[in-house]
Amino acid sequence: MMPIVGLVRVPGPFACAMKTSDDPPAEHPPAPGPTWPALVLNTLLLAAVGAALVWGPLWWHYRVVTGEVAPAVVDIDRRQPSDEVLTMVADASMMTDHPLRGDAAVAVARGILRGELALPYLPPLPVDLDFAEADLERGVPVQQLYSASLIVPDMLLRAYEHTRDPAFLHAARRYLRGFIASEAAQWFPTGLLRNAHAVVNRAAVLARFWKLVRADADAATDAEVHLHARRLAALLAKPSLFIAGSNHGVMQNLALLQLSTAFPALPEAAESRRLALQRLERQLPFYIGQDGAVLEHSAGYHFHGVVLTGFMQHVLRAAGEPVPPALAAAHGAALAFFTDLQRPDRTMPLLGNTYRYRWSLPPMFGGDDLLRERELGARESFAHLFPVSGHAVWWSRESAARVPVQLVVPWGHFAAHGHRRAQDLSLHLWADGVDWSTASGYWPSGDGPGVQLSNGWDGGNGPHLVGESADSRRRTVLRAEVQHGDLRLLDLERRVDGGPRLRRQILQWQGSTVLVLDSHEAAAGSALRVLWTAAPETEQRALGPRRFGYRRPGSNVELMLAVDGSEGIGATPLKGSLSPFGGWVAFDRRAWPAPGVDARLPQPGGWMLTTLALVPGDAASAAPASMRHHAGAEDWEIQLGEGADTLRLRRSGMRLSLEHDGSTETVELQPGPDVSAEIQRIERAGEALRTAFPRVRTLEPERRRASLALAGLWVALAAGPWAVRRRRRAVRRATWLGVNATWLAAALWIAFVHLRA
Repeated sequence: MMPIVGLVRVPGPFACAMKTSDDPPAEHPPAPGPTWPALVLNTLLLAAVGAALVWGPLWWHYRVVTGEVAPAVVDIDRRQPSDEVLTMVADASMMTDHPLRGDAAVAVARGILRGELALPYLPPLPVDLDFAEADLERGVPVQQLYSASLIVPDMLLRAYEHTRDPAFLHAARRYLRGFIASEAAQWFPTGLLRNAHAVVNRAAVLARFWKLVRADADAATDAEVHLHARRLAALLAKPSLFIAGSNHGVMQNLALLQLSTAFPALPEAAESRRLALQRLERQLPFYIGQDGAVLEHSAGYHFHGVVLTGFMQHVLRAAGEPVPPALAAAHGAALAFFTDLQRPDRTMPLLGNTYRYRWSLPPMFGGDDLLRERELGARESFAHLFPVSGHAVWWSRESAARVPVQLVVPWGHFAAHGHRRAQDLSLHLWADGVDWSTASGYWPSGDGPGVQLSNGWDGGNGPHLVGESADSRRRTVLRAEVQHGDLRLLDLERRVDGGPRLRRQILQWQGSTVLVLDSHEAAAGSALRVLWTAAPETEQRALGPRRFGYRRPGSNVELMLAVDGSEGIGATPLKGSLSPFGGWVAFDRRAWPAPGVDARLPQPGGWMLTTLALVPGDAASAAPASMRHHAGAEDWEIQLGEGADTLRLRRSGMRLSLEHDGSTETVELQPGPDVSAEIQRIERAGEALRTAFPRVRTLEPERRRASLALAGLWVALAAGPWAVRRRRRAVRRATWLGVNATWLAAALWIAFVHLRA
C-alpha cells in the first residue's frame, strides 16, 4: 500500500520547492513534507472510510427500498376496503395503554392545536404542527415512544371523527405530511423513530387517516400515504428488524396484516399477509404457554397479548381470510387466563410490568365494562393452577372476612423472554378493592435507577437472599399442592444453579387467612429477606412486636400482618425507603410511598412464618399463627386461632392433618405435575426463533465513541511524520505508510471485532 500523503503534490503557496541544477549544493537538503491540502485530502479519505466501517452497517440495517406507487393502485384503494373495515383496522391500535376516545381525545387534540401535547399523568410537551424532528426526543421515554408512534395525528384524527371539526383533520394532514417526508429522509433514526413498537403503531394511524381523506385527497397526499405504507411494510418485513422473541414481533406481524388489509392493492399486500402468518406460527409456541399465559412475566403484558391475538383474528376476518386454528386456540386460552386474573373492579395484580388501573378490553371485543364487572364478581370460587407458565390463581367468592378474596402466586421464570422481573414466588392478595399484599408495579421509565431496583427482588415480596442477583439462573418446582374444603396449599421450591434452595409454602384458610412459611438452604451467613408491601392508600400501625395492622378509609376489611420465626427473626416497618429499597408502588406513571415490612431471617436452616389475616372492619384483630413444632420444610405443626375456633395443621412428608371444630382429617398432598417436556418445547421454539432471526445490536453509543476514538487516533498518529520532515524522502514515505496502515488496522478492528463482540 502506498501512503496517501506524500504522493499528492498540490501547486500553490503550501507546495514544497523542486530542486534544480542551478540550486546551490547543500550538505543536508531538507526532504519536502506533506502539503496541507494533501493532509486534508488524506484525512477526508480516511474519515469516509471510517464512517463507512463504523456507521455503514447501521445504515444498511435500517435501509429499505420501495418503488413508486402506480396511480391504478391508489384508485383501487380509494374504493376498497369499506370504511367499516378501515375503521376496524384503525381501532386495532397497539397503543393499548392510552385508550383515549371521544371527549378525552378532543381535549388532547385542542391542546395540540395550541402547540401542546398533554396526555394524562404525563408532563405537557411542546409540539410543532408541521412536525419537527426535535419533538421525537422530548420528554421521558414513554412520551418519545408516543411521539414516534404518531400520537399527535392519532389524537387529531380521533377528535375529528368525534366532532367533524375540519381544523383537526387539516392539522393531522399537515403534521403527517411533514412526518412522512422527514422519516423517509433519515438515514439514522432520531429518538425512537425506528423502535418496533413505534413503527407498528403507525399502521393504525395511517389507516385512519386514509379512511378520512381518500374520497377527496389530492394526488400528492395519495402518493405520500401509499409510499409511507410501503415503507412501513418493508420495515416490518425486513428480517434483521424482526424482534422475534417478544411481543414486539407479534405486533410487527399484526401491523403487516393491518397494512395488507387497509391497502390491498399494494404489490406486497399478499406477501405481507403470508409472511405475517408464517412468522406468527413459529412465535406462538414461544409466546403463549400451553396453559394460556403469555410468557412475559407480567399481567399487563398478558393483557397486551390477549389484545394482539384478538386484533389479529378481527383483521383476518375483515380481510376475508381464515383464522389459523393455533391462533384461535391461543387467544381463547389467553382470554380465559386474563379473566382469572382480573378482579371485579377490573384491576389486575401488579405482576411484573403492570400498570395500576382498570383494564378494559377494546370495544370490538364486545361486551361492556359494567357487565364484565358483574360477571367477574359473580364467579364461583376456584383454585386454578397454571404449572407451565408458573401461576396459581385462587378466587374465594365467600370468605370468613365477608368479602371476595383473590390470591395470585407467580413462580415461572423464562430467562429468554421479555419483561423479566425478580418476583418468583411472590404473593398478591386483593380484597374489597385493595391490594393488601402487592409488588411495585410498572416503574416510571424516566427513572433509570428506580427501574433497575424495582426490577430486582426488592420490587416484589418473593423470598430471596440479601444481595442475590435478579439475573441468577434459577427454576422453581411445584413440590406439592392440595385443595380440600376451606384449605388450599401450595409448596414451591426455587433452585438457583450451583447455589441455594429457597422454599415457600402458602396455605389459605377460609379464603381470608393466608399463612406463608419460608425457609432456605444456603451458605452460612446468607440472610433470607421478604419485603411485604401494601397499596399506597392503606395506613399501617404497629400492633406489637413484628405485628402490624393495615386499613384503608372506607374499606369493609382490615389486614393483620404478623411475622414469626426462628432465632434472629426481624421485621422492620418500611415506607418510601431508598436504602434499603422498599415501600414503593408505582401508578399514574409515578412512584408512591407505600407501607411495608422488611422481614429477615439471618441464617439458613431456620424458618419464617408470616400471617396475613383479613378481618371485617368491625371485628377485633385476628390472632397470628404460631409454630408449635418445626423439624424441616416437611415436618412442622402450626396453630391458628384460639379457643373453640383453633385450627391445627400438621405436615409430615406428603400428608397434612387438619384438626378443627373437634374433628381431625388427613389429606394427601398432590405432587406437582412434571412440566419439563413443555418447558423444553418452549425453549426449543425460542432457540429456533433466535437462530432464524438473530437480534441485531445497533450500538449507537458505542459507534459514537468509536468515531471519536478513531478521530483522536488519527490526530495522534499524524503528528509522527512531522517529526521526520527534515529527513530523507524514503523515511517520510515509510512513516506516512505506517500512519495510514495503523489507522486502517484500528478502524477494521473496531468495525469487525469490537462492535461485533
